[in-house]
Amino acid sequence: MATLLMPDPTQVCEDALRADKAYNVENAILPSENKIIDRLLARRVELVSAYAEIYEKLHDREHGIATILGIVTNVAAFWNPQKVADARDARVRLQKVNHEIAELAMDLAGLLEERSEIGNSSGFASDTH
Repeated sequence: MATLLMPDPTQVCEDALRADKAYNVENAILPSENKIIDRLLARRVELVSAYAEIYEKLHDREHGIATILGIVTNVAAFWNPQKVADARDARVRLQKVNHEIAELAMDLAGLLEERSEIGNSSGFASDTH
């Protein structure tokens, strides 16, 4: 009776990381991600259970393992608490600006309506459309 050999989840995940690093090196891109990949590869023993879980959840999806590991390396390399705080502040400011625009638009609409009423009832024209 033939037995099916199950791939080693750690090896599968590390192969995906190595492939990402090889692509980055070949294209001279993302050195920060390469440093993260090197750290992950160096900490193999600590990551065995994490790799097993990733493999269990994603091995049946064609690019699942590579995608999640790519996300992990990208976030680890580029996540910046100050940039996140700045983005939140920008979102709050954008909401305020949009609110101010809406209020001014309502005021402008009222003034345009008033101008139309004056122009239509007084006989005066202002050469505006």
